[in-house]
Amino acid sequence: MDHREGYPPTNFDTQKPDGSGPRNLRVNVRNLEHTALVREIGSASAVLLKNNRTTVDGTPTGTTVRGLPLAQSRIRTIAVVGQDAKIPNQNCGDLNECNDGTMSIGLVCTLNSL
Repeated sequence: MDHREGYPPTNFDTQKPDGSGPRNLRVNVRNLEHTALVREIGSASAVLLKNNRTTVDGTPTGTTVRGLPLAQSRIRTIAVVGQDAKIPNQNCGDLNECNDGTMSIGLVCTLNSL
């Protein structure tokens, strides 16, 4: 399923958290249709990772060799790779409409603007 097709049009504007503006339509999202849509989007985008942690001495409290949490004493370099490694595009319109990295909008209780 293409993530841009088959979904309702935008009906909120995170850049105007006071509720003003023509895009804030005050749509009731507490209904069965929205609940089903949120579940579909969540299940299509969920990724489960297994943390195969290994420690130096094999104990749960030992220094991590592989897995999380990272042992600060073992970190030499860190690489940030991909589209999110660059400075974000600040010219994305009033809805952060750029398609060049991770979408920086919180849809539940967090509003975000770059």
